[in-house]
Amino acid sequence: MTRLQECKSTPLTAENVHELALGLELSGARFLWALRLPSGVSTTPPLLPDGFEARTRGRGAMCTGWVPQMRVLAHAAVGAFLTHCGWGSVVESLRFGHPLVMLPFIVDQGLIARIMAERGVGVEVARRDDDGSFGRDDVAEAVRRVMVEEGEEGKMLALNARKLREEVVGDDAGRQERYVDELVNCLQRHCFTRLSLLIELVLVSDSKVLRDAIEMRRGMMQARPPPLRAVTDYQ
Repeated sequence: MTRLQECKSTPLTAENVHELALGLELSGARFLWALRLPSGVSTTPPLLPDGFEARTRGRGAMCTGWVPQMRVLAHAAVGAFLTHCGWGSVVESLRFGHPLVMLPFIVDQGLIARIMAERGVGVEVARRDDDGSFGRDDVAEAVRRVMVEEGEEGKMLALNARKLREEVVGDDAGRQERYVDELVNCLQRHCFTRLSLLIELVLVSDSKVLRDAIEMRRGMMQARPPPLRAVTDYQ
């Protein structure tokens, strides 16, 4: 089963949702879709294609409210995760060793998707070069590549996801939280060091050392780089 994620901050359009739905239908995969309406999008006209829910009944389920993502990803029936590639969601998926179907939109999502593709744990939905759009066939192809377990690519993606799980999460569920704590502690130490240095400079503000440092800094600010030489000068 493919677990699909929607993010309120992701700039999905009604056309995006339409193509995503038809792509899922074409893929033939079983899915659970947590669909929250994109900002500014109403249900009039209906967001989903006509007859989509009827045609996918029995192999697809829709949820328009909040979904306990971690509990869903922990279920043994989940075979892949279609995600916008926010780092938190990627880590949660890798925690359970799931390969990714990746559909990034904004900020760092594209970079994360490319890194995950290079690590061999996911497939990014192809987009058109001219406008960055994607279609139903692009979605269906990406889902099939990840979910077809009898294929060599699907097997390798699943294996790589389980291997990367050991690097990212391991057996310690709190590893990611510790990474954040260590970063905060590092920033606090750095800020404290700079504050201590500032206090020391204030205390020795009448010293010759500080005056020399100020003069050196002033000289660096006033210095001008040498003019650029023409290309012909190097020939």
